[in-house]
Amino acid sequence: GVSTFEDMPQFPMLQCLELLENDVEEVSEVETLGDRCPALVKLDLRENPVASEPFYIKAIAKHLPGLLEHNNQSMRKYTSKIAARSSCAADNLNKDVNAVDGLYKN
Repeated sequence: GVSTFEDMPQFPMLQCLELLENDVEEVSEVETLGDRCPALVKLDLRENPVASEPFYIKAIAKHLPGLLEHNNQSMRKYTSKIAARSSCAADNLNKDVNAVDGLYKN
């Protein structure tokens, strides 16, 4: 499997890379990947040893700032519409909440 991006050519237009269950171990490989594939918006490195290394998530944020999806999770930050309109979220504590828990609507 893939263990390094060192010998990888430049892919300036590559947007999606899925490398599940490979052998990438070093956090420094994230920087190399960011240099080789600057347009990545989707990256999946689940089941690679690097995914459990300290500072892995910080390296992803630093070297791949354009990612919208990482390891099958959205990188977008969401703010509820109610909280965004209110200067104090405590004002909304007694409002009705419609939430989805699994497949069942609460």
